[in-house]
Amino acid sequence: MTLEQGSSIPNNADDKTRLSFALEAAELGMWDWHIPSDEVVLSRQWAAMLGYDISELKPEISLLEKLVIAEDLPAIKENLNAHLRGDTELYEAQFRMKHKSGDVRWIYDRAKIIERDSEGNPIRMCGIHQDITNLKTLNERLQRTQKMEAVGQLAGGIAHDFNNILAAIMGFADLTTELVNPSSKAHENLEYILKASDRAKSLIQQILSFSRQSHEQIATMPLSPIIKEVSELLTASLPSSIHIHVDVDKETKSICANPTKIHELLMNCATNAAYAMRPKGDLFFRLLPRKVEQPIFSQLGTISPGDYSVIEIEDTGTGISKHVQNKMFEPFFTTKPVGEGTGMGLSVVYGIVKSHNAYIQIESSKGKGALFRFYFPISTSSPVAHSRDGQHSALRGTEKILLVDDEEMIRQLESEMLSSLGYSVTSVAHANEILDRLENDKDEYALLITDQTMPEMSGLELARIVKSKHPHLPIILCSGYSDELARQSEVFSKTTDMVLSKPLYKNEIGRAIRQVLDTSGAAH
Repeated sequence: MTLEQGSSIPNNADDKTRLSFALEAAELGMWDWHIPSDEVVLSRQWAAMLGYDISELKPEISLLEKLVIAEDLPAIKENLNAHLRGDTELYEAQFRMKHKSGDVRWIYDRAKIIERDSEGNPIRMCGIHQDITNLKTLNERLQRTQKMEAVGQLAGGIAHDFNNILAAIMGFADLTTELVNPSSKAHENLEYILKASDRAKSLIQQILSFSRQSHEQIATMPLSPIIKEVSELLTASLPSSIHIHVDVDKETKSICANPTKIHELLMNCATNAAYAMRPKGDLFFRLLPRKVEQPIFSQLGTISPGDYSVIEIEDTGTGISKHVQNKMFEPFFTTKPVGEGTGMGLSVVYGIVKSHNAYIQIESSKGKGALFRFYFPISTSSPVAHSRDGQHSALRGTEKILLVDDEEMIRQLESEMLSSLGYSVTSVAHANEILDRLENDKDEYALLITDQTMPEMSGLELARIVKSKHPHLPIILCSGYSDELARQSEVFSKTTDMVLSKPLYKNEIGRAIRQVLDTSGAAH
C-alpha cells in the first residue's frame, strides 16, 4: 500500500494499514522472514529503496546474498546467527547493497525474532531496512575534515620548530660567508648550505599554507586576470598536445584574496591535471558566478547559502579513484613515482582554500577525468592590507634596538646580525623584561623586535601592552608559526608596524628595520 501525495489515512484503517503508512512516511522498508521455509515478505518501500518494483524480487531470504556486497556478508551472518541462538536481544547490522542502477547504497538493518515453536526454536523474524547512505557520506566527510585539521595542527607545529632550527642554520651560514675568502672552498660550501636552506624554507612555507598558518597580505581582486595569466604560462610550458580552454563569465564578482596564493592554487591543480593527461588531453578553466540557494556538500564541509565566484578546473585525464580522493589533500601523499612529486601540491591547495574561507567540490572517477570546483565568497568590502616587504636598499643604522626571543640560539643570531649592521642591541629572553626596560629607559630605544610564540606572553600581546604605554615606539613582529595572526590580521596591522616570517637573512631584516624606522620617523 502506498500513500499518494495529498492523501490521508482512512478513519477506518486497521493497525496494519496504519503501520504501513508510518513505515513509508519514515522511508523504512519492512521484511518478514518465515525461517523454516526461508520465504520472506518484503514491503514495496524495501524494494523501492534499491530501485526495484516489488514484483521484480523473489520472496526468498537468499535474495539478500545476491544484493549484498559479498565482503559484507560474513558480518551479517555472524550477527544474524548470534540473534538466532539467543545471544543478542536484537539483530543489527550495517552493510552495502547493490541498487538496480548499479550504485551502492548503505543499509541499516534491525530485526527481532517474534515467534518461536514449543521447543524455543525461531520460526518468524521481522525487521526494517533504512537507507543511511547520506548519513554515512556525511560522517566520512566529517572524519576526513577532523583528520585534516589534526594533520594541519601537527604540520604547523613541526614547521614552527623546524623554522627555529633552519633560522640558525641560515643565519649563521649567512654571517660566516662575510668572514671567509669569497674564492675559498669554505665560501663555496657555505653557498651550498644557503641554497639548500632556501629549498627548506620554501618547503616550510608549503607546510604552513597547508596548515593555514601563513598570514599573507590580502586584497579585493578579480579572478579573471589571474586565470588568464596562469593559462598563458601553462600554454608556454606544457606540451602542445595538451589544449587549454578558458571560459570567463564577465558577471563574476571580485573576491577577497591573496593573488599570489590564488596563482599558486591554480598552478598546482593545473600541473596535476596535466600530469594525469599525459601525453595529451584538454584542460578547461572556467570562471562563473554562482548563487547557492540551499546548503550543498563539498570536500571541505557544507557550502552555506550565498553568492560565490566559482573557478572550475577540468581535465580529460585518468581520473581520481574514491580511495585517492580520501587521501589526496594529506601532506606528502602522492601517486607519482619516487622522484616525480613531493606530495605537497594538493595539500597546499587545501590550505589556500581553507584560509580564504572557500570550498572545494571534486567530481571524478577512475578513468573519467576530474573536475575541481572552487567556491570563493564574493567580496563585500576591502580588507585591511598591511605591507611587509621593504623597498629600501639601505641596510645599516646606529639606532638602539630592543630584541626579545625565548630561543637562545635565535636571540644570539639576531643580535649578531643587527650588531654587524651597526645597531646597538639589547636582547632579552622574557617579554616582562622588555616592559621593565621600557619603563626605566622609555626614550632610549628606537625599535622593538619581538618573537610571536613565547611561553609567558605572545608577541602580539606584548605589542598591545607596549603600544598602549609607548604608542610612538615602532614594533616588528617575527613569526615562524601563528594561527592567531592569520585569524586577526586587522588586529596585528593596528598593533605592529611590520610582520616578518622566519627564517630571515641579514639583508632582509636590515631592509625591514630601515623601512620601519625611516617611515615612522624614529630614526636617530
